[in-house]
Amino acid sequence: GVVTTLNPARNVSAALEQWVEKGVAPDSIIATKYVNPSHPSNGIEMTRPLCPYPQIAKYNGSGNPNEAANFVCALPLDQFLGFGSGEGLG
Repeated sequence: GVVTTLNPARNVSAALEQWVEKGVAPDSIIATKYVNPSHPSNGIEMTRPLCPYPQIAKYNGSGNPNEAANFVCALPLDQFLGFGSGEGLG
């Protein structure tokens, strides 16, 4: 069967509790998409990290693109170059 976890890295409620009660904000939370959401026991289709804004999940270029372990949280290119902040526009 499906195991529900209270691991803050994979459970939004647990991550919020840890943040509010212990002051520890999550670096990311792993989201899971099931093959059939009505029957999670049918398996996992993919996982992805949910990153703190303004970071996004970026594929690291190797490994299975359906596994969160092969992604990193990083600034989008426009933010990295300073274009996303509104600077230099106008």
